[in-house]
This record gives sequence, C-alpha cells and structure tokens, in this order.
Amino acid sequence: GMEQALVIRQSDVKQDWMVELNGDRLGQLFLMEADVVHVLPVPPGAIREGRNELRISTRTPEDIVISGIELVDASREQFLSEARLQVTIRDGRDQPLPARITVLDENEFLPPLLVDQGARLAVRPGVIYTGDGRVGVGLPSGKYTIHATRGPEYSLGTEQITIPAGETGVVEMTLKREVSTEGWVAVDTHIHTLTLSRHGDATLQERM
Repeated sequence: GMEQALVIRQSDVKQDWMVELNGDRLGQLFLMEADVVHVLPVPPGAIREGRNELRISTRTPEDIVISGIELVDASREQFLSEARLQVTIRDGRDQPLPARITVLDENEFLPPLLVDQGARLAVRPGVIYTGDGRVGVGLPSGKYTIHATRGPEYSLGTEQITIPAGETGVVEMTLKREVSTEGWVAVDTHIHTLTLSRHGDATLQERM
C-alpha cells in the first residue's frame, strides 16, 4: 500500500483531540479555534479491506465542529505540494516590505501550507510572516483569497487567485503607508518565545 492523507476541516478546537484509525494513533487535531484544514499522514496498510474505524476523542469534553473528512490517495507532502503560491509585497517606493500574508480557501478556511526547508518564514495554517516581503509555499490546488498587511500603519492588500494542480500562482501587492510615524520607533516589548519562556509556540528563529 501507499501512504495516504486524511484531510480534516475543523473549527473551535481548544483542547487536545486524538485522531485514531483502527486503534492506532494518527496524530491530533490542530490546536486552534479558527476554521482550519488539517492534514494527517495515513501510513501504508493502515486502511483495511472492509470496515475501518476513525475515532476523534478528547479527555476534556468541549464542543468542536468537524465539517469535512476526506481520505486522499497521496502522501501528505504530495497533497501539500499539489500547487504553489508565490507572493511579493512592496511598499510605495517599490522596496520589499515585511508583511503578514493570510490565505483563505473558498470556504474561508485556513489551508495547510508547506514551507521549503530553511525558508526564513514563520508559518501557521493559512498564515505566513515574511521579513523580506517574499513568500513561496506549497498548498493544495484551488481557489484562494490572499490578504497582506503590515499592521495599522499600512493599507490592506487583497487578491483572489485560482491555482490549478501543477501550477504556481503569482501574487504581487503594494501596501501604502497610511499613518505617518516619522520620528517614532515601534517595538513590542512583551513577546513570549517557546524556546526561552516555554510559552506560546514561536521559536527563536521565527521571532528573529
């Protein structure tokens, strides 16, 4: 048998939820309240002939929403590199601009994104932080809305794009400075970093 992927559309997950297939652990749901598409690898031979049981359970009861479960005949990596998204963000002077990119699928769920090894990006489901205004990620093919922002000082960029399998979707946006902060320095002095504080989930590398 070949490796497959289990694609789960989940919402409102605030606790640890185990995902088991025929009594074997596949992994867990992604700990996030937003609408997220979560993909777990299914090892070769895990699906049996006839009846299979998928169990999603938690020790601490809570309400969650599972709005779709699909078994895909591709490995997790193959499914997440079906298409590619390339984004470039610039400022009004045509200079590269650090930004947060948010990607939403056509159901407004945050899709899973595949980052190249060694890429200097911080990535979560549907969200990418780039320090140099450039982003390249793998993702399932489909129709997406891309938002780009650099906080309240700048405008918001939004673009829609359909990326077929095997293609690269290219998005270029210019964000305009809306608020002058000349003579001021902006800094966030309270940032938890998992590497040092054991709080949150950001690594030192991502923070930098």
